Amino acid sequence: MIGRSAGIRDEGGVGSYFITALTISLSTSAVASLLIVVYPDGLMGLTKFETLFVAILIIVGEGWRSALSVLFSATLRTEVNAAASILSSIFRLSIGIMLLYMGMGFVGIMGGYITASVVSNAVYFYKCWRLNVRVRRPNRRLAKELIEASMPSYIPSILSISGTWLGVVGMFGLTGGEQTGTYYMAFTIASLVYSIPGTLLGLMFPVLSGMEDGRKRAANRAVRLTYALIAPISALGIAYPWVPLGFIGEAYTASATVLRILLLGAFIAPMSSGFGSLIYAYGRYRLVTLMGVVGNVPRVLLYIPLVALWGDIGAAVAYISGYFASVVATVVISRRVGYRLEARDNAMLAGVPVLSAPPPGGPCAAPR
Repeated sequence: MIGRSAGIRDEGGVGSYFITALTISLSTSAVASLLIVVYPDGLMGLTKFETLFVAILIIVGEGWRSALSVLFSATLRTEVNAAASILSSIFRLSIGIMLLYMGMGFVGIMGGYITASVVSNAVYFYKCWRLNVRVRRPNRRLAKELIEASMPSYIPSILSISGTWLGVVGMFGLTGGEQTGTYYMAFTIASLVYSIPGTLLGLMFPVLSGMEDGRKRAANRAVRLTYALIAPISALGIAYPWVPLGFIGEAYTASATVLRILLLGAFIAPMSSGFGSLIYAYGRYRLVTLMGVVGNVPRVLLYIPLVALWGDIGAAVAYISGYFASVVATVVISRRVGYRLEARDNAMLAGVPVLSAPPPGGPCAAPR
């Protein structure tokens, strides 16, 4: 909504949507934090004192960050998001590690995250003063519109969180901490690669929302650009997976095969992500919901049996199954909206780098 208002230079609309979205975000975060604080005997094995830090993180972090980051990305001030992300990451690592060395454990980790959120919000607040936005009071009509437009993302988001973290939780319950740790690091590295299409195509969403014509062409260009960036990186990760894992520790190179499997999904993820942004910009919310469900249900259903059967490799296979399911849904749904996927061009951009990656056990196998 902010992107659409910015596209037609409606500064009043930008301010109204922003303050309304911020109010909704802070309200829901406050309710969630209150429920965590009053939950008897702590939460998920945490003490009451530790859960207090979780509640603070929700308010200080997500309560503000969601609306603030969208304001700057939707108005194409992406350098602000980059600055906030870099500074918050530096403070999160430095403060968190320092508190951990002081023996503060979970509280130290939360302290690092809370500090990072405060730094990120400070950057956004400073830049807000220089952003020409007419901030008005929250509007009930706009709040209803925002909630209705957001409904298609709620169920897929819950499934996405489950589909992402059930693999880690299932690994811990079925195989123990050591294999879970190596899988988690491989998953974290793969997530950094997956963040490239998420960031680029996420930035395209407000642009598409503000366009009156040429949305499909713009979406295809964004997908091609994403492939040009992500395919070589993923191919390098497949060819030499022990290199990033080795930087963390020699023990983590045992997850080289897992990292290879996880990175395969990067070659198909941009098509479904780009198409999802497009149909969301068109207001086809039911189709957005359908794509989110189709992409995450296979992960949730396959995690437990595949982890029990193959361990960390099973968790990786279950995770990338969601991307393949999303592509199938994209092919079927794209015909309904008259969108041409340009599969041949995307296959060439993705195929050339991946074909150059040697197979496991080939000439580029990890040196012993």
